Amino acid sequence: MNEENYTQTPTEEARNRAAEKKETSVVKCPNCGADLHYDPEGLCLKCSHCDTTVAISGTRAGEVFFDALPEEDPFDIQAGGSAYRCQNCGADTVYQGYDIAPCCPFCGASNIVKQEYIPGLRPTGILPFSRSKEDIIPYYKQWIKKKAFSPNKLRKNFKADQVQGVYLPVFTFDSLAHTNYRGRLGKRRTRTVHRDGKTYTETYTEWFHVSGSLSRKVDDLLVEACDSLNQKEMDEISPFDTNNAVQFDSSYFVGFKATRYNRGLNESWSIAKDIVDGWLYSEVIRMYNADVVDYIHLDTHHFETSYKYLLVPVWMCSYTYRKKRYGFIINGRSGKVSGKAPKSPWKVGGLVFGILAFIAFVVVMVYFFGG
Repeated sequence: MNEENYTQTPTEEARNRAAEKKETSVVKCPNCGADLHYDPEGLCLKCSHCDTTVAISGTRAGEVFFDALPEEDPFDIQAGGSAYRCQNCGADTVYQGYDIAPCCPFCGASNIVKQEYIPGLRPTGILPFSRSKEDIIPYYKQWIKKKAFSPNKLRKNFKADQVQGVYLPVFTFDSLAHTNYRGRLGKRRTRTVHRDGKTYTETYTEWFHVSGSLSRKVDDLLVEACDSLNQKEMDEISPFDTNNAVQFDSSYFVGFKATRYNRGLNESWSIAKDIVDGWLYSEVIRMYNADVVDYIHLDTHHFETSYKYLLVPVWMCSYTYRKKRYGFIINGRSGKVSGKAPKSPWKVGGLVFGILAFIAFVVVMVYFFGG
């Protein structure tokens, strides 16, 4: 039986053809004048013609302290870049130094509209790619190998040029969180009871009230800020070594793309506070070794609060199989992979047939030899 082929949409074919064209960067080689591109392995700009390298003078990205959240005003796109909004999924993406017609890195759509500016805060830092396209191939193969029902075409025909390097927006937060808590917790106990002349062991809950205070230091809590990728998906390829982020410099995404946030600083800080409250809630339960919870009320305050608005590196691949969209993402620093792979109908059918054949064999054996 021939397995159904993995197919590309016309949009994907156009994007792949465009990827084969020469990308014109605003950054030129000082030796031969050819284009320079960011090289993840050397953490520098590298000439695609003569291999000349140019160092990027990056200093560590600093925290921005705030008592009140700042206003998020529009800012102009940095020289040499172009911004586009996808009319299909709404993603805002910056292309630095490209002269080819771009496609949305998230959904593959080509109906994207150029923008004059990007609303919101300017990034305070960037975490550069440290793994190239070729570096991530072993990580992809190891991941897809674990997907037992994935189509063979998808396993064998993967090429590095099918993925796109995208810098995704995140906010990281530091603070000293202090909470006053009160609640009613319980521990499960057992006891022996005598009833109607018989002895039973029953389980009951021993309730008790708690109150007190608890503090926790929050360091670089990462909140994903792009609607095209949710927090769960980002957590699956985390952690990112955000403490190694450097001050924002567009040189790092020459040859890559960068996406603007959809969830701003205000919303991201609210999400971060909810995450911290979840940690403190769990810590109260752990402190008292509780088995069940009636309620826990927290009154949390944050001190010495600061944030960084960072761009973090992710390799992304989006493709179509049997008219459905699939894709995977890879951490551009660690190589950690997450995604959803299609299932081959032939492999699934083969498994079902095998199970039914085994059941039929057992029935026949029992019928003839079961006595």
